Amino acid sequence: DPAGAHEAASERVASVLDRYQEQPSILDAKLEAMVTPLLESVRQVARYGAPKAVLPHACRVMYSLCKVRGYKTIVKFVPHEVADLEPLVHLLAEVDPGDHAGWQVAFSLMVWLSMVVMVPFDLSIIDSSSSPQPVDTASGALAAAVQTMSVEPSSSSTAASGSPLVLSIERLAVRFLSSTGPARDAGAVLLARLLTRPGLQRQLSAFITWGGAELDKGRAAAEANGGTGTATFLMVGIYSALAAVFKLGHRAELLPQLPLLGSLTHSPATLLEDSSVIRRKLGMKLLQRVAAVHLPPRVATWRYQRGSRSLEKNLQLTPNGADAAERE
Repeated sequence: DPAGAHEAASERVASVLDRYQEQPSILDAKLEAMVTPLLESVRQVARYGAPKAVLPHACRVMYSLCKVRGYKTIVKFVPHEVADLEPLVHLLAEVDPGDHAGWQVAFSLMVWLSMVVMVPFDLSIIDSSSSPQPVDTASGALAAAVQTMSVEPSSSSTAASGSPLVLSIERLAVRFLSSTGPARDAGAVLLARLLTRPGLQRQLSAFITWGGAELDKGRAAAEANGGTGTATFLMVGIYSALAAVFKLGHRAELLPQLPLLGSLTHSPATLLEDSSVIRRKLGMKLLQRVAAVHLPPRVATWRYQRGSRSLEKNLQLTPNGADAAERE
């Protein structure tokens, strides 16, 4: 049975990798050799329609690598070809956030997409207009909120804020912000990488506005039901995404977004009254990075000064050069 063999092999590899959690740096010499064939099997499914039986098992090993060594190290070996972007979005659209058996697939795809969306091209020229319109399987207010996060296309021909591909990636990542596992963290990183791209300020403003409103509603819901419910998990995902945005974004682009954070920055005391430790931790991380954005950059007086690039002028500044100039 090929499916059974794949499952047994992935479990065996994952159990071996778990033994390296105390000293994961030992794996560094072999990471590229492990990551490349794993993602090549995922690429075969996404781009060439290979059977999907191998997909969950390859992503199972990919998640184990990220868990043991950290995703920041693993993404160094992730391919970032432009041709992978749309097939990965199509594949991610097929993953249901409510399917507890597919969260490792979603995690791996979003970690990969977080690197692919950083390609140095306008995403609107990559969009082939065949991007899927993802079916939002979230329920209640979240489903309506995701739909209202869309912004009108910019009048600028170079802006990608209205690109269907950008909107699809954003909506797909937002669906996982209310998850309770690692897929939530991967979705937050994907959103941060996407929304901090140049030309997506309008989309970033819409997300921050939506996130601030959801945080306010989540606090009210947490007080009403004792700190439990889906809204509390969504709050953690929003805090993670906003903290990542203010870590990766440029100060000049983030300064205009600060007023949109609303009550979070105007009355930070409400954050300290939160009953959840993880929400307080992520909220303080966000406030710390917001404060860093407020601080103007200071250029050190002792910084390196580039000298003159003219060889003639440099020679004239040296003692031998000065003597030569006097003799002339």
